[in-house]
Amino acid sequence: MVDKLWCVTSSKEAGESLTATAVEASRWMLIEYNQPWGAKALLDSDLLEHIKSYLDALPDTRVQFIKQHNSSNAAIHVFVADTSDTRARLFETTVYDYEALRSMDIDAILRGETEFLPYDKPLFLVCCNGKRDLCCARLGLALYMEVSGKLHNIAWQTTHLGGHRFAPTALILPDGLAYGWIDDRADEVIQAYQRGDIVLDLYRGRVSYPHPAQAAETFLRQETGNLRIKAYQLAGMKMVAADEWEVTFQEPATNMVHIILVRMFMSDFVVYKSTGDEQPAHVPQFEQL
Repeated sequence: MVDKLWCVTSSKEAGESLTATAVEASRWMLIEYNQPWGAKALLDSDLLEHIKSYLDALPDTRVQFIKQHNSSNAAIHVFVADTSDTRARLFETTVYDYEALRSMDIDAILRGETEFLPYDKPLFLVCCNGKRDLCCARLGLALYMEVSGKLHNIAWQTTHLGGHRFAPTALILPDGLAYGWIDDRADEVIQAYQRGDIVLDLYRGRVSYPHPAQAAETFLRQETGNLRIKAYQLAGMKMVAADEWEVTFQEPATNMVHIILVRMFMSDFVVYKSTGDEQPAHVPQFEQL
C-alpha cells in the first residue's frame, strides 16, 4: 500500500516517467525574499499589493522567490534569465527596496540596457517550498544543504518548480535544465553540468521547450547517446494528429536535422500528485512513435 502522505513514493512506485515534466517558461525573474514562503509564494507574501500585481502580470515571465541559508543581507538580489537554447543568458542586480521591482523592464534587462549586469556563473536552484508540499521541505532542503556546501553562493533555495512528486527538484540556469529525484546524485548532476553534459535519467526537460519538445529532446538523446547540453536546438514543432507532434531539432555544429514524432497519453496508473491528496489521478506521459 503506497503511503499517500508522500507523493514522491506514489510516483516512484507507479513507475511514472520524469520525461517532459518540467514547467514551461523561457524567461525567469528570481527575487531574494527571506520571509517565510506561503503555498502560493508571491500572492501569499507580505509584499505590497501593487508590487505583487505588477510581478504577477509580467508577460511571459515566471517569478520565483529565492533565498540562501541564514542570509540576512540588507541588499536584495534579483536575477533575470533567458533560457533560450540559442542564447541562454543571466543578469543580476541588487536593490534595497522591493518597490524598485516595479520599474524593471524585462526586455530592456535582456538587451543589456539597464543596471543589471551579466552574471557569468550558473545558478543551481532547489525547490524548498514546504508550504506548497511536504516533499519539497523534507527532500528539497536536504539537497539544498548538500549542494550549498559544494557550490556556495550559486546555490539557492527557491519556490515551487512544479511536480512536487519528483522531489527533490532542481533547476540550473541560464540553460533551464530541470531535474527530479536527484536525492544522493547531486555530485553527478553538478559534475555533468560542469563538463557540459546532461544526466538523462534524472532529466525532466528544458524549461524553454513546450512539453512535446521536452519529450522529443529526451527521446533524441536516448537514441543518439549525445548528452552535450548544446548539442541540439529546437527548430520547429507541429501537431500532426490529436495528441501527436512532429518535433524538429537541428545540430548547430553540423546543421544535421532530426525529426522526432511523439504522442501524449494518459497513464493507466494513478499517482498522488501532491502530498496528502484525497484521491490519486492519472497523469500525462509521452512515447516516441
